[in-house]
Parts: sequence; C-alpha cells; structure tokens
Amino acid sequence: MIKGAREAVLKYQEMDISTVDKRGRLVETGHTAGIMSLLEGVDGLMDDTRRFTLIKDDRATTVGVAGGPQAGLPFDVVIKRFNYKGALHSMAKRFSGTRARRLYGLTLELFKRGLGVPDPIGFLEDVRGRNSFYVSKFIAGAENLALMWKDGRFEEPHALTAALAGAIAGWHARGAVHGDLKWSNMLVKKGGRVPTCFFIDLDNARLYPEANLKGMVKDLERFYRYALRLGAREWVDEEFLPAYLKALPERIREKIGPDRINKIREDAGKKSARKRAGCGS
Repeated sequence: MIKGAREAVLKYQEMDISTVDKRGRLVETGHTAGIMSLLEGVDGLMDDTRRFTLIKDDRATTVGVAGGPQAGLPFDVVIKRFNYKGALHSMAKRFSGTRARRLYGLTLELFKRGLGVPDPIGFLEDVRGRNSFYVSKFIAGAENLALMWKDGRFEEPHALTAALAGAIAGWHARGAVHGDLKWSNMLVKKGGRVPTCFFIDLDNARLYPEANLKGMVKDLERFYRYALRLGAREWVDEEFLPAYLKALPERIREKIGPDRINKIREDAGKKSARKRAGCGS
C-alpha cells in the first residue's frame, strides 16, 4: 500500500511506502509498481532460491539478486538485508536509525552528485525493529575488478586505468570517501568509448562538504594493500597513481603530493606484511 506522502529531491521524487509489517521509502520511477510487488513479500522472496540468487550470507547481512522479469521489471534488483541481532540491537536502531535507512540516504546523495554507484531504489524497515532492507538496481554486465585482474582480463589497460583513476579522483574531489576501497568493491562495465566504474558495499562510505584528506589517504592505502595482495604493485605504481594524481583538481593534488603517496606505499606495505605474519589486518 502506498501512503502517498511525497517530497521533491532535486529531480528525484521519493515516496513513503508500507507493507503489512514494514515501512520505508522508494525513489519514485515508472517502475514503482513492479518494485512494490517484489518488496511486499520480501521475506519469502529471499528464501526462494528460484527467485533469489544469494551472493552473501553471514550474521550481519544477507545479499542477493532478485529477478526483475518476475515483477515486470526490465532490470534485476539487489536486496541487502541487515540481519536482526537481538533486542538490544533493535532498541539502539530506534534511536540511531537502521543501517538500511542510512545507506539509502547516503547512496541517494552520491547518486545525485553523479558518482558511480548502483541506482538506489529504496529501503524497508521491520515495524518491530528487526531486519531492515536496502534495495538497489543490479548493474548487468559489470565485472568485479579483483576478478578481472586475477583472470588476466585487464584488456585495454590504459583506458581502464584512466576510468578507475578518474572515478576514484572524482569521488575524492567531491568529498566522498569509500571507507573500504578494496578491489572487490569496484565494478567495471565495458562498452562505449571508455569503461564505466561503480562502487559497491558502501556501508563505511562518508560524504564531506569538501575533499577529506584523511579519508582519501585511507582509501588509497586500502586500494594499495589489495594491489599488493594481487601482485599488481607495478601497475598501481607506474600507471594508476600517476593517473589518479593527474585527475585530481590542482588544489587537492597539492595537498596529497608525492611525499604523502610514498607514505601510503610504505604504510600499506607494513600492514600487508603484518597481516601475512598473522599479526592483524
């Protein structure tokens, strides 16, 4: 049932929604009715292996893809459920808001700023304060960056380097920080003149009024540590980092500079060595 309360968000319209036992919001589009038909039975949907393809399932979250054609949609839908952890956790959410609500609000703002994220669709919260659900559009044809490297599929490396460097620099220049910038949290979709890059798993992302140097350094160090794990150090040193710095506006580039980049390399190497030795992450 649609409650009907709406508000303008730039050119996007949001809509308050409710099901029998859940409340939430959707970005209103021409596909709202189909989305609602999926979400009205979201609990049963996520338990149905014929309709829902599981990607991840652990104590904190359950993530998978629901086929859109079953609801008359021309695209598939990603559903991320934040799992109930008990009464105390439920009480805390009543004061701080659910993770699904916060993720929706942040992702919608990133999307409105033109940054590479899967289109946000909406969120649902259990009225009893239990599970909450974040819903986004599935990006068909996108490839995981880490798997692309492992499988030797870095075709047209200069174009890919420019796309990745531009995407990450674009985030940082607009005050966005990912917070967990490992390669498996980046998707690449080829086609057209240049690849398109998307960022996923945004639970630790933050958005600041301007470029946040501390967050930028953290993102780059995480990216570099993952490169060391994959054996991609040479590519990052010789191709990616120069392209990243070039893509930054000059006023921001001056703040990060070669000395800080060298410190990022050094710190990433030390942390990777400690992890290999079993002394932490």
